[in-house]
This record gives sequence, C-alpha cells and structure tokens, in this order.
Amino acid sequence: MMILFLAVIAHIPLTFAAVVDPTLIGSSLGHAKQRPLSPDFNRVPVTLGVMSRCPDAHLCEKIFNEVIEEVGHDIIDLKLQFVAKLDESEAHYGVKCKHGPLECAGNVHELCVAQHSGGSKKWWPFVQCINNKTVESIGEILLAESCTGDVGLDWEKDGIKECIEGDEGVDLLKENVEKTGTLGITNSCTMMINHRVRCIHDGEWKECNDGHEVSDFVKMIHDELEKLNPGED
Repeated sequence: MMILFLAVIAHIPLTFAAVVDPTLIGSSLGHAKQRPLSPDFNRVPVTLGVMSRCPDAHLCEKIFNEVIEEVGHDIIDLKLQFVAKLDESEAHYGVKCKHGPLECAGNVHELCVAQHSGGSKKWWPFVQCINNKTVESIGEILLAESCTGDVGLDWEKDGIKECIEGDEGVDLLKENVEKTGTLGITNSCTMMINHRVRCIHDGEWKECNDGHEVSDFVKMIHDELEKLNPGED
C-alpha cells in the first residue's frame, strides 16, 4: 500500500505541470509579469534621470536592474531622462554634458538603441552592457557597436548606426534633455515612479522616505500597479 502511495505522489508534479498554464500562476498584480496582460492594462511609469558617465547613475541602474529581475519589464514603462543643458555653442550636439562630449555621445548611443530596439527588454540590457565596461570607454563608438551585438540587435539593419551618426541621435538628445528640464529633474540619479520622485542618489541617498533597498522599490511598483489597475486580480 505504501509503495502504491509513493508511486502516485511521484507523478503529481508532472501531472500538475501538464495541466496548469504557468502564465496564469499568481492571483495578485504583484505577479502580473507572469500573466497575459489585457489591452487596457496600465503599466507603472518609471523614469531614471541619469548621465551615461555618472557614477551615481550607474549605481542606481545597477540597483534598478535587480528591481527589474523581480518585477519584469511588462508591468513597467521604463524611460531614461538625461540630465544636461541645451547649449547651441556646443558644436556637435547643441547640448552641454557634465562629463564632457563623450558623455553626450554615450547618451545618444543609449537613446538610439532605445528608439530602435522595440522596447526595454532589449535596450535595458544594452545599458547594463555599457555600464559594465570602464567609464572611460562610454561614448566610444566601438563599445556601442559591441554592446548592440551582445544584446541581439543589428548595428546597421536596426538603424542604430544611422541614428548615432546622423541627425536623429542629436534630435533625440535635445528633445530628451528638454523634457528632463520640464520634469524638474536636476540630479543624476533621480528615480521617479508613477511621475513622483521616489529617490535621489547624488553622492548619497536623498529624499528616500520609504527606503532605498531593492525590496522598497519593488513594493512601491506593486502598490502603484494596484492603484493604476483597480479591480484587477
């Protein structure tokens, strides 16, 4: 009798896996990344105010990478806003970047990849690839091309090379910097969740009333998700 019971138990996981759709597991919005999303599903806006060569930005992006590992890309609308100043006296970009022209170039690289990648699932790994190299190499064209291939994008066919080398990249940077000013973002790094400043790291953590650990950011995203999608289960 005991042998028969153990034999039945041994087959339960296999049977369960065969009849349960894994995308439907999880009954709360906290597990929304595992479920098909309805057409009217509202993703949580997340904005990172950064500079491509800024150590504070790299720290924030490293932490937020862990947040994304928890919540996924599907429930957030992730954007980068670059902190810089419009300045027509700057010959190439018409933008003055705190860490010099190579930072402006790095900003353009990330914007062009974001524009031509089809979503943050591709451009966010590109940002991580860039950040994992030396700061001195950020803004170099060879690094951008290498990381483009590393994340499964095509340098030429996806239009990234043309964007970076042409007027499109310059226009994207100017538009982005202008919007950064409109949002009132002046520090790199500034984290905004659902259009509100959640945390700033500028040499140290500031304005982080609800904490600055990965779990704190994950909780806020889930809380805002509930607000944006009332009645979802």
